[in-house]
Amino acid sequence: MSDMWRKKHNFDFLKQFRNAPLFIYSASYLSGILTAGSSLSGTESAAIFASSVIIAALGMYYLNFYDPLAGRDKLLLKIQKIMFAAAFFSLGLLNIFLSGYGSKITKITSLPIGKIILLKVTVKEFSSINNESKTIIAYSPDYQEKILFYIKGGNSCFETGDTLIFSYKPTIFKSAGISQSFDINRYYRHKGIYSSGFVDSDNIEIIKARKVDLETLFARMRDKFAAKERELLKNDISSGVIIALTTGLKTHLSKDVKKSFSKSGTIHLMAVSGLHVNFIYMILSVLTKFLGNKRLMRIIRAFIIISFVWSYALFTGLAPSILRAVIMISMAEAGRASGREGMSLNSLSLAAIAICLHNPAEIFDAGFQLSFLATLSIILFVPLLHSLYLFRNKVLRYLWNSVSVSICCQAGTMPLTLFYFGYFPTYFMFSNIIAIPLSSLLIIAVILQFSLSGTIASEEMAKVVVWLSEVLIWFVGKIESLPFSSFEIR
Repeated sequence: MSDMWRKKHNFDFLKQFRNAPLFIYSASYLSGILTAGSSLSGTESAAIFASSVIIAALGMYYLNFYDPLAGRDKLLLKIQKIMFAAAFFSLGLLNIFLSGYGSKITKITSLPIGKIILLKVTVKEFSSINNESKTIIAYSPDYQEKILFYIKGGNSCFETGDTLIFSYKPTIFKSAGISQSFDINRYYRHKGIYSSGFVDSDNIEIIKARKVDLETLFARMRDKFAAKERELLKNDISSGVIIALTTGLKTHLSKDVKKSFSKSGTIHLMAVSGLHVNFIYMILSVLTKFLGNKRLMRIIRAFIIISFVWSYALFTGLAPSILRAVIMISMAEAGRASGREGMSLNSLSLAAIAICLHNPAEIFDAGFQLSFLATLSIILFVPLLHSLYLFRNKVLRYLWNSVSVSICCQAGTMPLTLFYFGYFPTYFMFSNIIAIPLSSLLIIAVILQFSLSGTIASEEMAKVVVWLSEVLIWFVGKIESLPFSSFEIR
């Protein structure tokens, strides 16, 4: 016990909420979206009700602003806070109504199910790639909806943004048996995808895109990075892990490797998330430390860091978990540049509001829910665990911090994990203590490898990357093979 002492329970849990006024409003706003999204009937009435509440809340604010006596009335102030919470709830109702989410989620495909048609589509993304086939998500301008199709033969020469013409027999999605509560058709409808089918690579006409938008440009950059990495590493399994770890693209991950990461509780490493963005943020913070702490230097530092993390977010495809992390980092850096320390709970609340204002349907995305719940659990409960025990020894302090974060993260997301995937990883705590530092070393090694491109050192660094990835794959495989590695419900 010499390396540890117990601290009194003096952690004020409720103080976090008192210091984060945005939290109650964001919770109200998200509740409005969830309410409207779960019950799509009567949306016109809900929109009228929402507009009325918002107008009433603005009237309360006007009264408080222009009448000094009203601003000192405690009862009126409480009523005003309740009205503002109701206004944010109503804003959620109104936002989901105006977004057209109801028609999107109840829509049935316009394509003739079971009939062969000639279809013209634009490639949006590659969902998976192997030597035998490719899984593609594309958009049909004629039918104004996305489709998911499988190409037999993995060597078709086209890119994201190209136009394809082929014969296609659309079918509806069939349950993959992930869990009894998981509705695969609803899952794809959230993504705007309503049908799937098979296409022969020999029967595809390819029209190369002459101009591409910014989203497609970054998607092509990701694809080129993936192709370059596969060429350099000359190891399909390792390159699949590296590509997923650095870009979030799981297209090259083998089923066995994906299963190992899932069952060991480390699959979050294969989807670029706040963990990755925060790691890059730490590197940038160290590299820009020489700028000093003067006001102008703080502003320059904030500009550099915010520019880099947003560029990385664009490169990885602006997933909800990435956006959440980038918005929170941007707020933290903007606060430091102005000499203020931001509140994490306020930053998280603002990130949720900003993402859902742009696209309220994001709240129904599993990645959004898991990311925000995990972060909320960490913000609320890690300080509570840290207040119980403190460690003088750096190694013990690191282990306790890792254990605290893992416990809070997994406990917060366990209900959703069971709902979406039908299982829960038993050894998540131990696996993450080893896998997270290993993945951090891998990211550093990949950065060094590309920094040394065109030199002999790059080839040697590629060997290090392969070795580290093999160690990571071996470790998660061992965890997965342990007895009772996951708790399953069906």
